[in-house]
Amino acid sequence: MEIPRSLQILKEACERNAVAFEIVDEFSGFIARLSKNGESRLVGAAWFGVYPLNRAAPFAIARDKAFTHHVLESAGFRTPPGGHFFLSPREGWNRPPGRDRTDALRFAEKLSDKFARPLVVKPNSGKGARHVTLVSSRQSLEAAFDAIVKTDAIVLVQSLIEAPEYRLFLVDGEIVFAYGKARPAIECDGESTIAALLRARESGAYNQTFLDFQLGAAGLSLQSVLAKGRRLETDFVANLAAGGSFTGFIDPHPALRAWAARAARAVSLRVTGLDVFSSSGLADPSDIVVTDVNGSPNLSTLYDLGHKVLVMDVWRLILEKTFEEGWPKGF
Repeated sequence: MEIPRSLQILKEACERNAVAFEIVDEFSGFIARLSKNGESRLVGAAWFGVYPLNRAAPFAIARDKAFTHHVLESAGFRTPPGGHFFLSPREGWNRPPGRDRTDALRFAEKLSDKFARPLVVKPNSGKGARHVTLVSSRQSLEAAFDAIVKTDAIVLVQSLIEAPEYRLFLVDGEIVFAYGKARPAIECDGESTIAALLRARESGAYNQTFLDFQLGAAGLSLQSVLAKGRRLETDFVANLAAGGSFTGFIDPHPALRAWAARAARAVSLRVTGLDVFSSSGLADPSDIVVTDVNGSPNLSTLYDLGHKVLVMDVWRLILEKTFEEGWPKGF
Protein backbone atom coordinates (compact mmCIF):
# COMPACT_ATOMS: atom_id res chain seq x y z
CA MET A 1 0.00 0.00 0.00
CA GLU A 2 1.32 3.44 -0.92
CA ILE A 3 1.41 5.65 2.18
CA PRO A 4 1.52 9.48 2.16
CA ARG A 5 4.90 11.11 1.60
CA SER A 6 5.05 12.60 5.10
CA LEU A 7 4.66 9.13 6.62
CA GLN A 8 7.21 7.63 4.25
CA ILE A 9 9.79 10.09 5.56
CA LEU A 10 8.71 9.49 9.16
CA LYS A 11 9.06 5.74 8.64
CA GLU A 12 12.64 6.25 7.48
CA ALA A 13 13.35 8.44 10.52
CA CYS A 14 11.88 5.80 12.84
CA GLU A 15 14.10 3.11 11.33
CA ARG A 16 17.14 5.31 11.95
CA ASN A 17 16.16 5.95 15.58
CA ALA A 18 15.02 2.50 16.74
CA VAL A 19 11.34 3.50 16.86
CA ALA A 20 8.77 0.96 15.67
CA PHE A 21 6.53 2.24 12.89
CA GLU A 22 3.21 0.57 12.06
CA ILE A 23 0.43 1.64 9.69
CA VAL A 24 -2.85 1.01 11.51
CA ASP A 25 -5.25 2.37 8.89
CA GLU A 26 -5.44 -0.35 6.24
CA PHE A 27 -7.85 1.64 4.07
CA SER A 28 -5.87 4.80 3.32
CA GLY A 29 -2.53 4.40 5.09
CA PHE A 30 -3.02 7.76 6.76
CA ILE A 31 -2.66 6.68 10.42
CA ALA A 32 0.51 5.28 11.97
CA ARG A 33 1.55 4.13 15.44
CA LEU A 34 5.03 4.91 16.76
CA SER A 35 6.31 2.73 19.60
CA LYS A 36 9.41 2.64 21.79
CA ASN A 37 10.21 1.50 25.34
CA GLY A 38 6.64 0.38 25.96
CA GLU A 39 5.10 3.72 24.93
CA SER A 40 3.25 4.49 21.71
CA ARG A 41 1.85 7.50 19.86
CA LEU A 42 -0.68 7.78 17.06
CA VAL A 43 0.14 10.21 14.25
CA GLY A 44 -1.34 10.84 10.84
CA ALA A 45 -0.91 12.46 7.46
CA ALA A 46 -2.94 15.31 6.03
CA TRP A 47 -5.39 16.72 8.59
CA PHE A 48 -4.43 14.41 11.47
CA GLY A 49 -1.02 15.82 12.40
CA VAL A 50 2.24 13.98 11.85
CA TYR A 51 4.14 15.36 14.85
CA PRO A 52 3.57 13.42 18.11
CA LEU A 53 4.69 16.34 20.29
CA ASN A 54 1.73 18.55 19.40
CA ARG A 55 -1.40 18.44 21.52
CA ALA A 56 -4.79 18.11 19.85
CA ALA A 57 -6.32 21.45 20.93
CA PRO A 58 -3.52 23.78 19.73
CA PHE A 59 -3.24 21.73 16.53
CA ALA A 60 -6.97 22.15 15.86
CA ILE A 61 -6.84 25.90 16.61
CA ALA A 62 -3.92 26.34 14.19
CA ARG A 63 -6.06 24.80 11.43
CA ASP A 64 -8.54 27.65 11.93
CA LYS A 65 -6.90 30.75 10.46
CA ALA A 66 -9.36 33.23 11.99
CA PHE A 67 -8.85 31.86 15.51
CA THR A 68 -5.09 31.71 14.98
CA HIS A 69 -4.91 35.33 13.83
CA HIS A 70 -6.95 36.37 16.86
CA VAL A 71 -4.56 34.49 19.16
CA LEU A 72 -1.52 36.09 17.52
CA GLU A 73 -2.94 39.60 17.49
CA SER A 74 -3.91 39.38 21.16
CA ALA A 75 -0.29 38.45 21.91
CA GLY A 76 1.05 41.45 20.00
CA PHE A 77 1.97 39.83 16.68
CA ARG A 78 1.14 41.23 13.25
CA THR A 79 -1.11 39.41 10.76
CA PRO A 80 -2.27 40.50 7.28
CA PRO A 81 -4.87 43.30 7.34
CA GLY A 82 -8.24 41.68 6.73
CA GLY A 83 -11.17 39.87 8.27
CA HIS A 84 -13.13 36.63 8.28
CA PHE A 85 -16.70 36.20 7.08
CA PHE A 86 -19.36 33.47 7.09
CA LEU A 87 -20.39 32.33 3.65
CA SER A 88 -22.63 29.49 4.81
CA PRO A 89 -22.97 29.58 8.61
CA ARG A 90 -24.07 26.42 10.31
CA GLU A 91 -27.11 26.35 12.55
CA GLY A 92 -26.26 27.36 16.10
CA TRP A 93 -23.11 29.28 15.22
CA ASN A 94 -22.78 32.38 17.36
CA ARG A 95 -21.37 35.03 15.08
CA PRO A 96 -21.11 38.79 15.60
CA PRO A 97 -22.92 41.24 13.32
CA GLY A 98 -21.14 42.41 10.21
CA ARG A 99 -19.70 39.01 9.30
CA ASP A 100 -21.98 37.74 6.54
CA ARG A 101 -21.31 37.51 2.79
CA THR A 102 -22.77 40.93 2.02
CA ASP A 103 -20.57 42.42 4.74
CA ALA A 104 -17.55 40.71 3.15
CA LEU A 105 -18.29 42.45 -0.15
CA ARG A 106 -18.45 45.88 1.48
CA PHE A 107 -15.34 45.14 3.55
CA ALA A 108 -13.39 44.06 0.45
CA GLU A 109 -14.27 47.22 -1.46
CA LYS A 110 -13.11 49.38 1.44
CA LEU A 111 -9.92 47.38 2.11
CA SER A 112 -8.92 47.51 -1.57
CA ASP A 113 -10.04 51.11 -2.18
CA LYS A 114 -12.69 49.82 -4.59
CA PHE A 115 -10.29 47.20 -6.00
CA ALA A 116 -7.51 49.64 -6.80
CA ARG A 117 -5.33 47.05 -5.05
CA PRO A 118 -5.78 43.26 -5.31
CA LEU A 119 -6.98 41.20 -2.37
CA VAL A 120 -6.13 37.68 -1.25
CA VAL A 121 -9.15 35.45 -0.57
CA LYS A 122 -8.67 32.08 1.13
CA PRO A 123 -10.68 29.40 2.97
CA ASN A 124 -10.44 29.62 6.73
CA SER A 125 -9.42 25.99 7.15
CA GLY A 126 -7.44 25.69 3.94
CA LYS A 127 -4.07 24.02 3.62
CA GLY A 128 -1.32 25.06 1.23
CA ALA A 129 -2.48 27.22 -1.67
CA ARG A 130 -5.74 25.40 -2.42
CA HIS A 131 -8.52 27.90 -3.27
CA VAL A 132 -6.24 30.83 -2.36
CA THR A 133 -7.24 33.44 -4.92
CA LEU A 134 -6.10 36.92 -5.88
CA VAL A 135 -9.08 39.11 -6.79
CA SER A 136 -9.25 42.55 -8.37
CA SER A 137 -12.98 43.07 -8.94
CA ARG A 138 -16.32 42.41 -7.32
CA GLN A 139 -17.02 39.76 -9.97
CA SER A 140 -13.80 37.83 -9.22
CA LEU A 141 -14.47 38.20 -5.49
CA GLU A 142 -17.94 36.66 -5.87
CA ALA A 143 -16.45 33.83 -7.97
CA ALA A 144 -13.84 33.14 -5.26
CA PHE A 145 -16.58 33.01 -2.62
CA ASP A 146 -18.59 30.57 -4.75
CA ALA A 147 -15.58 28.26 -5.06
CA ILE A 148 -14.64 28.39 -1.38
CA VAL A 149 -18.15 27.84 0.00
CA LYS A 150 -18.15 24.35 -1.52
CA THR A 151 -15.46 23.27 0.95
CA ASP A 152 -15.46 25.86 3.76
CA ALA A 153 -18.15 27.91 5.46
CA ILE A 154 -15.75 30.72 6.42
CA VAL A 155 -13.60 32.90 4.15
CA LEU A 156 -10.70 35.26 4.87
CA VAL A 157 -10.36 38.49 2.90
CA GLN A 158 -6.91 40.06 3.24
CA SER A 159 -4.59 42.63 1.75
CA LEU A 160 -1.82 41.40 -0.52
CA ILE A 161 1.49 41.66 1.33
CA GLU A 162 4.39 42.86 -0.83
CA ALA A 163 7.49 41.74 1.06
CA PRO A 164 9.98 38.84 1.04
CA GLU A 165 8.50 35.59 2.40
CA TYR A 166 10.03 33.06 4.77
CA ARG A 167 9.34 29.74 6.49
CA LEU A 168 10.43 29.19 10.10
CA PHE A 169 10.40 25.68 11.58
CA LEU A 170 10.37 25.56 15.38
CA VAL A 171 10.65 22.80 17.96
CA ASP A 172 9.81 23.86 21.52
CA GLY A 173 10.20 27.50 20.54
CA GLU A 174 13.67 27.07 19.05
CA ILE A 175 14.23 27.80 15.36
CA VAL A 176 15.56 24.55 13.90
CA PHE A 177 15.82 26.05 10.43
CA ALA A 178 14.60 29.07 8.50
CA TYR A 179 14.64 29.72 4.78
CA GLY A 180 13.50 32.21 2.19
CA LYS A 181 10.85 31.59 -0.45
CA ALA A 182 10.44 33.36 -3.78
CA ARG A 183 7.41 33.72 -5.99
CA PRO A 184 7.49 32.25 -9.51
CA ALA A 185 9.10 34.72 -11.91
CA ILE A 186 10.63 35.26 -15.32
CA GLU A 187 14.17 36.56 -15.69
CA CYS A 188 14.45 39.15 -18.41
CA ASP A 189 17.20 39.07 -21.05
CA GLY A 190 17.19 42.64 -22.28
CA GLU A 191 15.93 41.59 -25.72
CA SER A 192 12.65 39.66 -25.48
CA THR A 193 9.28 41.10 -24.61
CA ILE A 194 7.55 40.01 -21.41
CA ALA A 195 4.95 38.20 -23.54
CA ALA A 196 7.66 36.22 -25.35
CA LEU A 197 9.36 35.25 -22.11
CA LEU A 198 6.06 34.04 -20.71
CA ARG A 199 5.47 31.89 -23.79
CA ALA A 200 8.97 30.41 -23.56
CA ARG A 201 8.62 29.24 -19.96
CA GLU A 202 8.65 25.49 -19.31
CA SER A 203 5.48 26.00 -17.31
CA GLY A 204 3.10 28.30 -19.12
CA ALA A 205 0.95 28.97 -16.05
CA TYR A 206 0.97 32.38 -14.39
CA ASN A 207 -1.52 34.41 -12.39
CA GLN A 208 -3.09 36.92 -14.74
CA THR A 209 -4.50 39.13 -11.97
CA PHE A 210 -1.15 39.34 -10.21
CA LEU A 211 0.78 39.92 -13.44
CA ASP A 212 -1.61 42.71 -14.49
CA PHE A 213 -1.12 44.33 -11.10
CA GLN A 214 2.67 44.07 -11.38
CA LEU A 215 2.69 45.53 -14.87
CA GLY A 216 0.25 48.32 -14.03
CA ALA A 217 2.15 49.36 -10.91
CA ALA A 218 5.39 49.62 -12.92
CA GLY A 219 3.83 51.27 -15.98
CA LEU A 220 4.64 48.28 -18.17
CA SER A 221 2.82 46.10 -20.71
CA LEU A 222 3.28 42.62 -22.12
CA GLN A 223 5.23 44.19 -24.99
CA SER A 224 7.77 45.83 -22.68
CA VAL A 225 11.41 44.72 -22.82
CA LEU A 226 13.14 44.80 -19.45
CA ALA A 227 16.82 45.01 -18.62
CA LYS A 228 18.86 41.82 -18.60
CA GLY A 229 18.75 40.09 -15.22
CA ARG A 230 15.61 41.86 -14.02
CA ARG A 231 13.20 39.49 -12.31
CA LEU A 232 9.45 39.87 -12.85
CA GLU A 233 7.19 37.91 -10.50
CA THR A 234 4.32 36.08 -12.19
CA ASP A 235 2.34 34.68 -9.25
CA PHE A 236 1.58 35.80 -5.71
CA VAL A 237 2.02 32.38 -4.05
CA ALA A 238 5.53 31.45 -2.88
CA ASN A 239 4.78 28.05 -1.30
CA LEU A 240 7.39 25.55 -2.46
CA ALA A 241 4.70 22.95 -3.10
CA ALA A 242 2.77 25.43 -5.26
CA GLY A 243 5.48 26.62 -7.63
CA GLY A 244 7.53 28.89 -5.40
CA SER A 245 11.29 28.48 -5.07
CA PHE A 246 13.74 27.93 -2.22
CA THR A 247 16.17 30.85 -1.86
CA GLY A 248 18.45 29.52 0.87
CA PHE A 249 18.70 28.99 4.60
CA ILE A 250 18.96 31.88 7.03
CA ASP A 251 21.03 31.98 10.22
CA PRO A 252 18.60 33.31 12.87
CA HIS A 253 19.95 36.14 15.05
CA PRO A 254 19.09 36.40 18.79
CA ALA A 255 16.23 38.89 18.32
CA LEU A 256 14.57 36.64 15.74
CA ARG A 257 14.99 33.61 18.00
CA ALA A 258 13.35 35.50 20.88
CA TRP A 259 10.49 36.58 18.61
CA ALA A 260 9.97 32.99 17.43
CA ALA A 261 9.96 31.63 20.98
CA ARG A 262 7.21 34.09 21.91
CA ALA A 263 5.19 33.10 18.83
CA ALA A 264 5.42 29.39 19.67
CA ARG A 265 4.26 30.06 23.22
CA ALA A 266 1.35 32.13 21.91
CA VAL A 267 0.02 29.28 19.74
CA SER A 268 1.04 26.50 22.20
CA LEU A 269 2.52 24.27 19.51
CA ARG A 270 5.72 22.38 20.26
CA VAL A 271 6.37 21.76 16.55
CA THR A 272 5.47 24.91 14.65
CA GLY A 273 5.70 26.03 11.04
CA LEU A 274 5.42 29.79 10.55
CA ASP A 275 4.96 31.42 7.16
CA VAL A 276 5.90 35.08 7.47
CA PHE A 277 6.59 38.20 5.44
CA SER A 278 9.33 40.65 6.41
CA SER A 279 10.35 43.78 4.52
CA SER A 280 13.66 43.81 6.43
CA GLY A 281 14.51 40.22 5.52
CA LEU A 282 13.87 39.15 9.17
CA ALA A 283 16.50 41.62 10.40
CA ASP A 284 13.85 43.57 12.33
CA PRO A 285 11.27 41.27 13.99
CA SER A 286 8.91 44.21 14.51
CA ASP A 287 8.05 44.23 10.79
CA ILE A 288 7.23 40.51 10.58
CA VAL A 289 3.70 39.66 9.40
CA VAL A 290 2.55 36.11 10.17
CA THR A 291 0.35 34.79 7.40
CA ASP A 292 0.05 31.14 8.47
CA VAL A 293 0.70 28.88 11.46
CA ASN A 294 1.01 25.17 10.76
CA GLY A 295 0.92 22.40 13.35
CA SER A 296 1.99 19.85 10.75
CA PRO A 297 4.55 21.69 8.61
CA ASN A 298 5.72 19.86 5.53
CA LEU A 299 9.28 18.49 5.40
CA SER A 300 8.96 16.49 2.20
CA THR A 301 9.78 19.38 -0.14
CA LEU A 302 13.08 20.06 1.63
CA TYR A 303 13.79 16.32 1.61
CA ASP A 304 13.20 16.17 -2.14
CA LEU A 305 15.38 19.27 -2.68
CA GLY A 306 18.33 17.30 -1.30
CA HIS A 307 18.27 18.33 2.36
CA LYS A 308 17.69 14.80 3.62
CA VAL A 309 20.28 15.07 6.42
CA LEU A 310 18.56 18.14 7.85
CA VAL A 311 15.13 16.47 7.70
CA MET A 312 16.43 13.35 9.45
CA ASP A 313 18.11 15.52 12.12
CA VAL A 314 14.81 17.31 12.74
CA TRP A 315 12.96 14.02 13.11
CA ARG A 316 15.67 12.61 15.40
CA LEU A 317 15.20 15.60 17.72
CA ILE A 318 11.40 15.23 17.70
CA LEU A 319 11.49 11.47 18.31
CA GLU A 320 13.99 11.86 21.14
CA LYS A 321 11.77 14.44 22.83
CA THR A 322 8.69 12.27 22.26
CA PHE A 323 9.98 9.10 23.92
CA GLU A 324 12.41 10.54 26.45
CA GLU A 325 9.89 12.91 28.01
CA GLY A 326 6.76 10.76 28.09
CA TRP A 327 3.44 12.30 27.12
CA PRO A 328 3.62 15.66 25.34
CA LYS A 329 3.72 18.72 27.59
CA GLY A 330 2.62 22.27 26.88
CA PHE A 331 4.77 25.31 27.58
